[in-house]
Amino acid sequence: MGDGTKDAGLAARPELWPRVLEIIPGGVVEMRADGSIVHANAHAVELLGLSYDALTNRYAQDFAPETIHVDGRPCPASEYPILQALTTGAPSGPTTIGVVRPDGATRWATFSAIPVLEEDGTVAGAVVTFLEVTDRIRAETALSTSEAQLRTILETAPEVILSTDPAGRITFINRTVPELTPEACIGLDIRSFVSDATRPAIEAAIEQAVERRATARYEADDPYGRPFEAVVAPVIEDGEVASLTFVCTDVSESRHLRAQLMISDRMASVGTLAAGVAHEINNPLTYVLASLRHIERELWELDTPDLVRRVEQATEGAERISGIVRDLGTFAGERVAADARCNVEAVVDTTLRLASNQTRYRAKVSTRGGPVPFVRAEPSRLGQVILNLVVNAAQAIPEGRADAHTIVVSWEALSEDQVAILVTDDGDGIPPAQLSRVFEPFFTTKPAGVGTGLGLYICKNIIASFGGTIGIESELGRGTTVRLVLPTASRSARPSTPPAADLEAGPGGARLLIVEDEPLVRRVIAEALSDYEVSACASGREALGLLMSEDFDLILCDLIMPDITGMDVYAALEQERPELCERVVFMSGGAFTERSQAFRRATKSPFLDKPFSMEDLLGVVARRLAALTSRG
Repeated sequence: MGDGTKDAGLAARPELWPRVLEIIPGGVVEMRADGSIVHANAHAVELLGLSYDALTNRYAQDFAPETIHVDGRPCPASEYPILQALTTGAPSGPTTIGVVRPDGATRWATFSAIPVLEEDGTVAGAVVTFLEVTDRIRAETALSTSEAQLRTILETAPEVILSTDPAGRITFINRTVPELTPEACIGLDIRSFVSDATRPAIEAAIEQAVERRATARYEADDPYGRPFEAVVAPVIEDGEVASLTFVCTDVSESRHLRAQLMISDRMASVGTLAAGVAHEINNPLTYVLASLRHIERELWELDTPDLVRRVEQATEGAERISGIVRDLGTFAGERVAADARCNVEAVVDTTLRLASNQTRYRAKVSTRGGPVPFVRAEPSRLGQVILNLVVNAAQAIPEGRADAHTIVVSWEALSEDQVAILVTDDGDGIPPAQLSRVFEPFFTTKPAGVGTGLGLYICKNIIASFGGTIGIESELGRGTTVRLVLPTASRSARPSTPPAADLEAGPGGARLLIVEDEPLVRRVIAEALSDYEVSACASGREALGLLMSEDFDLILCDLIMPDITGMDVYAALEQERPELCERVVFMSGGAFTERSQAFRRATKSPFLDKPFSMEDLLGVVARRLAALTSRG
């Protein structure tokens, strides 16, 4: 063949063009200069979702409301490559555009256009070609969505997640660390984010991840002393460790919670032990105090003041033991009597006299406050709290400069329902880091050997049992203020000491049953109630034998006994003789089991807490008999 034949090619055979257009793997559309569509191949018809006749009766501008850019913005007709080619007379594209078909589906294609020029250079029309890229756009969109989700997860994760190269230099971090932005962390050695003491742990973990290609775990402290746990995993590419991924979790709070749980378990054990000890002490204290008071009365009649004074001292000592034992009850969650009430000013005056030996060499002690309503509290226990706070205040002040320091105990009525008591000193103060922990059990700011860490914990529990609150404010070098807020006592609440009328014995013919396993306690109770017709049992089993066949006007029953408990006696009465249940008065040296604590909360029967005075015993018996008699 000659050169002419070679040059002819497809141009010499125009009948082949329609076939070529149909086999091209993409759409081809020809337009006139006015934008009307002249021809479209099968790929264009299929992608645009229109029939050939419908398509060739449209203009390029007709597609404008149905086209979008990749970023979701509408694509106006002026940005179509084919209209730009018609306008400028120059090729345009490639441009990726989404076309919303009549069926609602969006198909994506990359469009390019070239103008068709007349011999004089004027634009006669244009041809646009396009390749469908719907699958690629969907994949990119899914990938972008996935990346956005992953980024959100990383940015909101509570853990610090980072990547390093095999040497430990940071290449990515998901969140800031103190005093550094994520950008500032890039390139830093991860070892610089742990304390010197815990650096061997991270060294060993990196070595395991790189050398053994195994996931490693370690615990360390950051340079600020905060503990964290970390997992480091190797990322393998082409058989080599390409990078390391670290997931670091701050465990400060979880460790604190674990410590609190351990303390709670410890306190539960202490509570059980304390309540058991209190129960064992309260029984002998009951007859010791009863005997001492009886001896005191007899000695007064014999006119022996020296012996009376000694007995009074012994009685006071026994009562102080009783107060200490009562404080043990705070570990077991015992609550204050609903009718307790006391005079704040009187309690403060008594307490400050007791504390004078502790305060006189350290500070001047003063009081400030006017008349306030009685508060709902037991005087001895409120006094114990104030005494503890005043002694703490004194111990925060060095000895030898009493004229230069002050301790002030003040009180005021906040409302008709609340009274505040404040203990303020100008001593050393408490460091801020320790202030939030002062009410925790076993935590103390005092030197080793001086404090047990239980004083303020007990105070908090006592005040809570009154339905009040306790708070503390302190400033280093400026002193400390502890603030108690207590509810006022109900006007109908009885005084802590029974009225004289209550101390008189009731009807002599009343039959009383004493159920008590401690012989000496049983004896002193029987002697105190000798004006009544008294029967006594040494066990719950013996008592049930009597109660199933005999009637009693009042039953004084110990709560905890080794054979059949007072709770068991009460349950048997509910089944067999329910009419006797309201005649039961329980005596308790302390509810130290879960069952006894639950029973005490649930029962409506009166309780006499050991050690009780014989005056209290007579008062309860007289009032209870009177109440039962009034009901008929």
